[in-house]
Amino acid sequence: MCFSACLWANLTRVVYAAHTEDRARFGIVCIPISCSQMGELSESDMNLLGDVLRDESLQLFSDWQTARAATLKQPKL
Repeated sequence: MCFSACLWANLTRVVYAAHTEDRARFGIVCIPISCSQMGELSESDMNLLGDVLRDESLQLFSDWQTARAATLKQPKL
């Protein structure tokens, strides 16, 4: 999710599940700065609500990683 786009759209609240630190466990590349840090740097008054369905989100990442690994092992035709 692009924090800048949220600011430009004048969103008042962003709800998220996983944290920036979580992505490394699953090989997801991103800029290592949290929504909270971006909010502070931008001096935004946007309300950030984290950890919403976090366990479920992490399970989805895990399932995705498993499916991706299985796909990569498939022989190429």
